[in-house]
Amino acid sequence: MKRLTWLIGPPGVGKSTFAKTGAHGFSRVVEFNTILFPLIKQTGFTAGILTANHDLVKLVRHLELRSENISADPLLVVAGILSEDFLFPLSEHEEVWLILPERNTWKMQFSMRPPDFDDGKKYFENYTDFAWSEKWYDEYATWVQKGFQVKRIEIEHDISLLGRRHYD
Repeated sequence: MKRLTWLIGPPGVGKSTFAKTGAHGFSRVVEFNTILFPLIKQTGFTAGILTANHDLVKLVRHLELRSENISADPLLVVAGILSEDFLFPLSEHEEVWLILPERNTWKMQFSMRPPDFDDGKKYFENYTDFAWSEKWYDEYATWVQKGFQVKRIEIEHDISLLGRRHYD
């Protein structure tokens, strides 16, 4: 296990669920959506979310990869949406775990996500915008084709978890 593990995947793939349903050997887990949700919950996703995620990558690396912190417990970062130019190349202390099921499985999971909660809260725009989300699926599929150093994580689809957000 590396010092810093980035958990990546397209919207609706189950990153939060994966992180919350077991520490997977990590005593420390942080999720970018948990940090950003209170800031954007009234406005939805905008181009600014990608910039914010990229800035958080810089911050996490600055803190976690300092020589005096290298021996600390490993950290799992549920980063979600990141472009390759901000994540790669990785240092010797980092790794990427990618949740990217077969396309039809992901489409089924995505399409079954309910658009609203009973309490009136809306999903973020990207969770109901399939074209935007599919763009990220395709982006991550190229990472595998390009031979980027990623570990593909296979998770079983659990219909009972649909519609649950772990960062409200």
